[in-house]
Amino acid sequence: MLAFAGCTSTQNVDPNVAHMSSLDPVLVQTAAEIASPCPCMPKHYFLDDLKLKQGCRESTILTHQIMHWIQLGLPTHDIISAGNDMAASLRQPWDFDNSHSPRLNDAKNPVEITIFSDFECPACQRAAPVLHEVAQNRRREVSLVMRHFPIPGHANAPGLAALAILADKFDHAFWPAHDLIFGITQEELSLRERVKKLSDLYLKPHIDNLSAEESATKSDELAEFAMTILRRDQQEGKAAGVAYVPSIFINGTLLPIGGEPGGLNIRIDDELKLGPAVQCNQI
Repeated sequence: MLAFAGCTSTQNVDPNVAHMSSLDPVLVQTAAEIASPCPCMPKHYFLDDLKLKQGCRESTILTHQIMHWIQLGLPTHDIISAGNDMAASLRQPWDFDNSHSPRLNDAKNPVEITIFSDFECPACQRAAPVLHEVAQNRRREVSLVMRHFPIPGHANAPGLAALAILADKFDHAFWPAHDLIFGITQEELSLRERVKKLSDLYLKPHIDNLSAEESATKSDELAEFAMTILRRDQQEGKAAGVAYVPSIFINGTLLPIGGEPGGLNIRIDDELKLGPAVQCNQI
């Protein structure tokens, strides 16, 4: 569901944000084509926020990301596209129900990273160790939640997700299974070899001693169990506007280009420094 959206009071904003437009012409160029991220100014452009020295929480967050993307040398049209996606999400953050999803670290940590991922997606594979490292290095600040979002054309992705789901069901071993599928811990093995190892570790022990009839029935039950979770994740992802993988959300707001560690840490730092959004009286 949509989370409450609004601007924070000025005590939490970065006082330098209103002056950044005079320091970097690319920021001015991109801000003129990006909608305002501020829920109080939904019909304005981001450049208007900077000119008016709005300096709200959402403008501060977006400015820091755009400046980082500029420093990375991303093409201007990519920055504008990513900036508009991020602005829309900052205006309407999403309150994910992650209570039954696999998680690294304490759910009470102040920053929750939710990733919608596909086990057959190369970009998801590249993002996985980055997110794991951030979660490990910031274990008292961040929790990492995985949601399944296999995309059309990736025929093996639902089956791979099902294996990871069953590893979690039987042995609470989602993350070892996740790492094995993505080749993070067994890079020397082919995908087929990793899947066989995963099946041998987490699935076969629970069906090998059954009769043929019992095994077929059990397999059908397990397949339906896994598909129920896949459908749940995909439905919530679509409702939240997920259109590609990996889609990474920080406390319910989309972080485009989120698999890159610099921008990810900047976004986490902003969340810790600026705090949550509060009600905007101008809406």
